[in-house]
Amino acid sequence: MCDGNIDCGDHSDEDPALCSKPPGKIDSTKFHYGIRTRKCPTTWFFCVDGSNCIASRYVCDNFKDCRDGSDEAEFCHGWNGMKRNASDRIVY
Repeated sequence: MCDGNIDCGDHSDEDPALCSKPPGKIDSTKFHYGIRTRKCPTTWFFCVDGSNCIASRYVCDNFKDCRDGSDEAEFCHGWNGMKRNASDRIVY
């Protein structure tokens, strides 16, 4: 994600609108548009490949809990935790 390598067939992981944001300001709904297959609890993380939902405490913990490793992606370098914003989107 935002590393110059295309990981998603639709190139969404390298979307300039997403990748131009500073670390810590990435909106998870940008990653999951069209591929979310389940609902997760409010503060949980949706794996990019849609395979799983994981508790926020397991995001950026140096262990890949998502099959695709999206919980340990590049955004972890500026990790400040997850929260919901006013439009009910999870932001990092």
